[in-house]
Amino acid sequence: MLIDDALKMPFTVFTTNHKKTFLKWHAKLSGEHGDGKAAAAIAGPAEFQLEYQVIDLHGNIVSCMTDEGDEFTVDVAGNDTDLVAQLRSKFEEGAAVTVTLDPGRKVLKTVRTENI
Repeated sequence: MLIDDALKMPFTVFTTNHKKTFLKWHAKLSGEHGDGKAAAAIAGPAEFQLEYQVIDLHGNIVSCMTDEGDEFTVDVAGNDTDLVAQLRSKFEEGAAVTVTLDPGRKVLKTVRTENI
């Protein structure tokens, strides 16, 4: 999909605002959130979220990396215990873990893995 290719381009080509728009289009076109209309009705207004690669995990502190290579940490102590357990389990198994966070980078929304 052309939008996938645009999202993979560096921020020197497409700015953050462009990528936000592309992410919204991608979710809408791919039906990532189930049936597009039903999911939109349930979710309410669209909330911008980004995925980050997990690079380290110490206790409740998760180190993540952005697409630009910047690192930051997130304290997941107050987050959904099932998601935190899934994150911890998959990371300790050696899987490549990607997390989706809220715009403030404080609330863990989803955990996705790819075995390496």
